[in-house]
Amino acid sequence: KAKDKTKAKAKPKKKSKECENSRLVTFR
Repeated sequence: KAKDKTKAKAKPKKKSKECENSRLVTFR
């Protein structure tokens, strides 16, 4: 269960990074 929590936490972080990248690209 602890591993699942870590995986779930890592997933949103990756999405956030992708969102930031998209934002940067749009800003450009």
